[in-house]
Amino acid sequence: MSRLIISMTAMTALLTSLAGCDQPGQTEAQKETKATEQAVNARNQAEQQAQNAQAEADEKIAAARAEFARVREDYLHTKRLDLVTLDTKIMNLESRARTLTGKAKLELDGEISNILTQRDAFVRHMTALDTEVAATWDMGKANLEKEWDALRNDVDHTDH
Repeated sequence: MSRLIISMTAMTALLTSLAGCDQPGQTEAQKETKATEQAVNARNQAEQQAQNAQAEADEKIAAARAEFARVREDYLHTKRLDLVTLDTKIMNLESRARTLTGKAKLELDGEISNILTQRDAFVRHMTALDTEVAATWDMGKANLEKEWDALRNDVDHTDH
């Protein structure tokens, strides 16, 4: 009987120790599953961060484009108003030319013709500036300003 008790105790101890141990590979499988879940979570977080960064960049780009469009339109509006004032001066020159005769009339008509040619070129370039992209805007604007200064100076000098 004592042998039976010893056998039963040994068997119970063996079964208890087997129940407490994982099956071979189960721990490794759990580690692998956990690592895979962590990798998926990290990838999802990275994708979300990239999407957030792209959305933020898109917002900044849209704001910059809107600001550029506003600046361009403000500048061109001012130039159009300046052109109206200049056109009034040109019309005054044309009226004055109609009252002149001889050499004075020929000279003024020639200057007015040159001014109108410059004005037409200025208007073409101003219209082209309306579609100018931000990368070339500064150069286009600077060139238009030079044309404007030359045109205005010619009108002012002819007017006197």
